[in-house]
Amino acid sequence: MTDPAPANPGASGSAALSTLKQLKQAEVDGESRLKTLLAEGERALAQLRSDAEAAVQATRAEVDRTREASVQSSRALAEEEAARIVAEGERIAKTIRAAGSRDLASLRDKVLDVVAGEFRKGTSRPEA
Repeated sequence: MTDPAPANPGASGSAALSTLKQLKQAEVDGESRLKTLLAEGERALAQLRSDAEAAVQATRAEVDRTREASVQSSRALAEEEAARIVAEGERIAKTIRAAGSRDLASLRDKVLDVVAGEFRKGTSRPEA
C-alpha cells in the first residue's frame, strides 16, 4: 500500500517550508532568550558577590570598632582598679606612719622574729 500522492504537491512543500522556517525562528528566539537569561544570571551573581563582599567589609569594620571599644573599656577598668589599689596602699602607709616609730620598731621585731623562725625551721643545724 502506498500513500496516495498529494493533490497539490506545491502546497504541501510550501507548508513544510513554512514549518521549517517557524522551527528555525523558534530556535533563534530560544537561543536569544537563553543568552539573555544567562547574561541576567551573571549580572545577578556579580551583584550578589559584590553585596557579599561589602557585607564582609562592613562586618570587619564593626568588629574592629567593637574590639577597640572593648580594649578602651578594659583599659579604663584596669586604670580604675590600679587607682583603688594605690589609694588603699597610701591609706595603709598613712596609718602606719601615724602609728609612730615605736609601733614600727615593734612591728619590725615581730617580722624579724617570724622570718628568723622560718629560717631556723628550714636548716638542719641545731639551735644554740
